[in-house]
Amino acid sequence: MTIVLNLATIVIASLALLLALRQNRLSNGGNHLPVILEAFKLVHGPESTYLEDEKYVLNDLARHSVDCGVTELPDEARPHALKIGMFFDDLGRLVAHGIIDQELVVGSFGTGIVRMWDALAPYVYQQRRVHDNHFWIYFEDLAARTAATPNTLVYAALGLRSRPPRSR
Repeated sequence: MTIVLNLATIVIASLALLLALRQNRLSNGGNHLPVILEAFKLVHGPESTYLEDEKYVLNDLARHSVDCGVTELPDEARPHALKIGMFFDDLGRLVAHGIIDQELVVGSFGTGIVRMWDALAPYVYQQRRVHDNHFWIYFEDLAARTAATPNTLVYAALGLRSRPPRSR
């Protein structure tokens, strides 16, 4: 029951985010601030389980057979995979449709996008084979875009500087 409620919350939040982004883009020419702030809240907010989900996907997911795809993963694994995948699929959708700037997403989430995709891709491809659909196609596109434009290039283009710790 908790899994269903968590997934329902993510879906509702994602839809609200998409609607807000569309309205925002139409009303003021694509101000990206509300979008990225909402994404940050989903990842870093007080009720977020993102870091736990990320850790599970990177360290524990591979214990489960790829044959089950994503939606048939065991109960212990499925919520972690779904939260990560749905989050990045939604961000990828926003990038692909030009609602949010690709460099902003790549600069913010960078290699994490590619690492999450690489861990989930075998399950996603099995899901597609079994159900003959385009499951998480935007997530895959976002991972491909991110791999082609690493966050280090985004940082360099922005002219980000460093300030190492002072010597004592």
